[in-house]
Amino acid sequence: MRTPSRTPEGLPSRCPLCGAVIRLEFSEMGADAPCPKCGHLLWRSSQLLGAVREFLAGQLGVRAELITVDTRLDELGLDSLGVVEFIMAFEEEFPAMNPKDSLVCLPREITTVGHLIRFVEQRGPGEAGGGRGR
Repeated sequence: MRTPSRTPEGLPSRCPLCGAVIRLEFSEMGADAPCPKCGHLLWRSSQLLGAVREFLAGQLGVRAELITVDTRLDELGLDSLGVVEFIMAFEEEFPAMNPKDSLVCLPREITTVGHLIRFVEQRGPGEAGGGRGR
């Protein structure tokens, strides 16, 4: 994948999902830039990572800065009942997700925070953290 012309130089950064080193050049607000390595949208993925980290921290009483894309959900203390309760709360927090694509349908595929972010990213254009209380 060729790096978009607006991202060749600038401050070093990393894709929040795959960790690829990228260089972003600040520009006027426009379309999101994809990661040259994995193709995920950089700003959207970054926003989702922040929202998911804060959500997990609030729900589970874990410090947000300890949660990474590689953190396993079971490492956060989610047993099978905890996973179901978390999924219900998460779907309520992110209402843009299509109800027929419920996380309950894919529990084995979603084992890490990164998997969770990728799932949400694929399900809809809703705002990160766009829960009902905001």
